[in-house]
Amino acid sequence: MLHEQQSQIRKGRFVRWSRRALVVAAVFALSCGDDDDNGSSDGGANNNGGSTSGNNNGAMDGGNNNGSTGNTNGDNNGMDAAPGNDGDGSAGDRPMSFFVTSRGLGKGGNLGGLAGADAHCVALAKTVNAVKKQWRAYLSIEAGPIHARDRIGSGPWYNADGVLVATNVQTLHANMGMDNALNVDVSVDEAGELVPGRDEAKRPPGTMNDHDILTGSTVDGMVATGSTCMDWTSDAATGTVAQVGHSDKDGPNGRIQWNSSHATSGCAEGRMMGGIGSGGGSGRFYCFATD
Repeated sequence: MLHEQQSQIRKGRFVRWSRRALVVAAVFALSCGDDDDNGSSDGGANNNGGSTSGNNNGAMDGGNNNGSTGNTNGDNNGMDAAPGNDGDGSAGDRPMSFFVTSRGLGKGGNLGGLAGADAHCVALAKTVNAVKKQWRAYLSIEAGPIHARDRIGSGPWYNADGVLVATNVQTLHANMGMDNALNVDVSVDEAGELVPGRDEAKRPPGTMNDHDILTGSTVDGMVATGSTCMDWTSDAATGTVAQVGHSDKDGPNGRIQWNSSHATSGCAEGRMMGGIGSGGGSGRFYCFATD
């Protein structure tokens, strides 16, 4: 099982790196063209639809493409965020349906409520062309109440490398969360990048532990009363806290669970006392596709 998971991770990352290399090659090829030539490379002086024209705003196929690569939609103002993806954001064999946000909203625990958090998931998914999914933040609130486990669909969920996270809601939460595949290698962000955790060997140089993930939830995915930053509307340093999980979970006890490890010291932005990052975090949260 572990060997298969590691193989899938390597495969997904190879595909993603290969696509990035193709993008670089395409941009380099365009930069070598004649910038003053309004025609195609075969000498059409005023042909704005030439295959490699210098002033067709970067289009390779259509003259009014405004920067797309192989896309004839004139309203596309730039190259697809993740070339090669077909709208599912996947770099592996499976469509991406889970990720950790690569960043928080910069407002501590004030995410704009569930709606603001969901919108952040959608915006980040769009950067990697994962636009064929309905995205929801894994967050609980007391009003209702609304439990995180009830917001995320029925599964299965795969990360950006095509690795299976969990087959369904039950598996995701079973055995205090130990039956799912989440760990430092699987809990990656929307671009497939590792979230810096406790293992310094796996952190990029100069980065800090960032494994605290906002959830406001218990290990069962139910609301953790009093630990939701006032239902994700507060950035106060005192009077409210957030329950967080650890993206690099590695053991069966309440301190190191993926969705419910401990509470923060407050809901303010930052790593100081009273901040959501005081235990090692930056306001990240989990995003799941419901379809």
